[in-house]
Amino acid sequence: MSILLYFASASCAISFIWDTLSHVVKHLPEAKRLDLLQNLTDLLQKTFSSQFVFPALGHDDPGSRKKMSDMWSRWFPADSLKTFISGGYYIIERKTLKLQIVVLNTNLMKKSENDAEAARQWDWLESVLQKFYKNGETVTKLTLISHESRRRLGYKTSLTAK
Repeated sequence: MSILLYFASASCAISFIWDTLSHVVKHLPEAKRLDLLQNLTDLLQKTFSSQFVFPALGHDDPGSRKKMSDMWSRWFPADSLKTFISGGYYIIERKTLKLQIVVLNTNLMKKSENDAEAARQWDWLESVLQKFYKNGETVTKLTLISHESRRRLGYKTSLTAK
């Protein structure tokens, strides 16, 4: 049994965090890269039809988050689409399971500390965590998903509850 078929038959979620497209295609026009991404999305949907997929943006993905959100909308709750389209990050909450999945856009972490778009992501993440704290919600499982690790990006700020 192939590893893909094993996971396709298991009760699990798929974190889609690797480089979606090879680095060798970054010179191709965005329309072509979107076509390639659509092919991969269709393959994931077919292979993992009963699992939930959590896509994270990679640095060579096409620039149009709106078009990517249209492609990946089968995996996004409606309330997650807004932050994905505006910044490439989102949260999916499964309150009955006490599970929160936060997907960050690590492309924003490569920008300067004074970048407004990057700051909005950190402000959003802080507000998400503060909401859990303020509401007294017990979070059994909080999963942070991103394309690149904080260590690789050289990001030194820690996340702490206030």
